[in-house]
Amino acid sequence: DLEDYQIEIVSRVLQDPIQRYLLSDEVGLGKTIEAGIILKQFVNDSPQNHKTIIITPPTLVLQWKGELEKRFFLSSEIEDRSIQIFSFDDLDKIKKNINTAKMVIIDEAHHLNRRTHENLYNLIDENCRDLNRFLILSATPVYNNELNYFEMLHLLDPIVYPLQNFERFKTLISNRQGLAENIAALDPLNVLDMHNELS
Repeated sequence: DLEDYQIEIVSRVLQDPIQRYLLSDEVGLGKTIEAGIILKQFVNDSPQNHKTIIITPPTLVLQWKGELEKRFFLSSEIEDRSIQIFSFDDLDKIKKNINTAKMVIIDEAHHLNRRTHENLYNLIDENCRDLNRFLILSATPVYNNELNYFEMLHLLDPIVYPLQNFERFKTLISNRQGLAENIAALDPLNVLDMHNELS
């Protein structure tokens, strides 16, 4: 069964003709399911032209295959290779296939950065800029992970988030964090009252 928030997210993405999104629910809240629904709809809408590449850490390749087969009945698409699942280490295979993909999904995208996977990051950056269907999945919070988050946003929208603007992005995040803390302090439920404990 889908949760209401999942239906809301999936509906929003599917109604958008440009489906370039960061799905960033917390761990265990169903990012894979949301991406699977969006992928399944793409397969249904374009049965002859839905080549999709899923890029994931090596430990999640079999999990993705199982989810797509059991929950979304996409076994035949995996067998005919119109849906391909690659690990971050499959650079050569990704390089051979990414330029013809109509959809790209990256799971655990916070692990895909320019320090640990520079060649793969650059390959995705170069080949996915004009892709209308591009999903990035990550549960990493922004705070204290600004660079990884910024690099994910750059992949989604390199014009709004050019790599040379990272310092500006850090400042914006810092300012927003301060604003969030000030707003939270206005809510009486967030005020810690220790008078009774101290007397």
